[in-house]
Formats: sequence, structure tokens, C-alpha cells
Amino acid sequence: MNNVYIFLDFSNTTNELINNGELNKNLFDMFFNSIIELENICKIQTKLIITTGNNQASAEKILLNLDKGFSEKKRRDILEGIAFEYGGYFLTKEKKVFQLCFSRNNDSDTKNIISLSKEYGCSPINGYKSVLSFEMQNPTQNHINFIKNVKKVVKNSKLVEFNDKYGYGIDIVPKELSKTNFVENFLKDKTLFDFIIVGGDGEEDLNMLNTSFKSKTYFVGFDNCKVAGKNIFLSNKVNIEGITEALHALSNSLIKQQKKDQ
Repeated sequence: MNNVYIFLDFSNTTNELINNGELNKNLFDMFFNSIIELENICKIQTKLIITTGNNQASAEKILLNLDKGFSEKKRRDILEGIAFEYGGYFLTKEKKVFQLCFSRNNDSDTKNIISLSKEYGCSPINGYKSVLSFEMQNPTQNHINFIKNVKKVVKNSKLVEFNDKYGYGIDIVPKELSKTNFVENFLKDKTLFDFIIVGGDGEEDLNMLNTSFKSKTYFVGFDNCKVAGKNIFLSNKVNIEGITEALHALSNSLIKQQKKDQ
């Protein structure tokens, strides 16, 4: 039985699975059932990897809750681990961390941004290895000016700006770090897989379509992704309910394709 790898974003995509530090069992059951449906239809073994821009401490909390959920269902084999800091690092369910990027502690961008952060009174979130992350729950004009100036001085990094119900801020990410590169690197030694599924709500997630495995990649996400194609499955719902609905739509499409091929 071949594998199907599922790479799903966390923030705004699957994060409602964890509520106040605890697994939301009702939502998890719904999500789990959609994965089992896919397995039964395609006669495959799914392997789930959660992707996030968050740091290792956050990844460990995500892993703890999801591992508990899959273990209670007696399907711990589904969960592979968490790719954190935009795929720069991978945390396995055995709690081993693999580094997939270089350290940038002495990078010129880092020096310039740290200098700016002191000038504007903004402090990066602790616990990151390669990403500089600034989050402001109640942003002031000073914070906004800081981000404007960060955009001017950055040369060797990409900027991921966010402004949603969870907060306002910016991540300064080494260009080599991306969820796309993570998928590519993760799968390079994998041979026995039928197709892959990627999903999320933002540009970083959509870019996971653009790997050397593009011809056998499906995307699950939300209407606001504004993308279309025969391998794209979107829902008008958001977060984990939308992902679950999109996975159902993918399963139904695969059933129809199987009937055509018979």
C-alpha cells in the first residue's frame, strides 16, 4: 500500500483543532474521518505533516495535541510531524528535530533589523532559530513605522506580514526557507507515494503546488485563495471545517475518476 503525504498549514487553517491548549475532539473527529474516507477510497496510507511559521516551542505543543488525538484513534501512524519556521526545521513525533537550513545569527539583515527594533521599541519573539518574528497585539503607529522601515532595509530575506484576529506583525524569513522547499526536500528520498495533498490559506501554502511533484499534487483550501484548476478543491468555510469539506470534495472527485477509469 503506497503513501499519500498531506502537508497542511496551521495558522488559520488547522489551528482550531487546538483550543486553549487542548485538542478540540469534535473538530478532530470530523477531520480524522475525512482522512480515513480518503484512505478507504484510494486504498492508500496517509501521512500528515503540519507546516507552520511558528517556532519550536509552538510546534511541540501542536505535536503533543495531535499525537494524542491520533493515538486515541489507534492511528498514530498517520502523523509524521511538524515543519516549523517555514520548513527550516522538522519535528518528528518522536520529538527529534532535523535542521534543514543554515543559521543566520550573523546575517546583515538580522543586524539591521535588530538595530531598528531597538530604535522603535519592538522586541522579536524569543525561541526562533532562523526567523525574526515580531507580533503586536495592539499595534501603535510606532509599530507600523517599524514594519515600514523593515521593508526598506531587508535585502536577503522575504517578509511575511500578517494582520488577522490573532494579531498583527511580520516575520523576516531567510529566502531559502519556504514550505515549497520543505516539501521538495522531504519527498526527495520518498518513492512509494501515489500523490500529495497541500493546503492552507496563504501565498506560502499555494506555493507548495510548485514543486517537481506538481503533476500529482492536489490543493485543499478556501475560496479566498482565489485559485482554480482541476486539482484545486476549495471551501467557503474556513479553518479546519473548510479543510475537512475540501478533503471530502477531493475524495468525491477521486471516486468519479475511478469510475471513469473502470
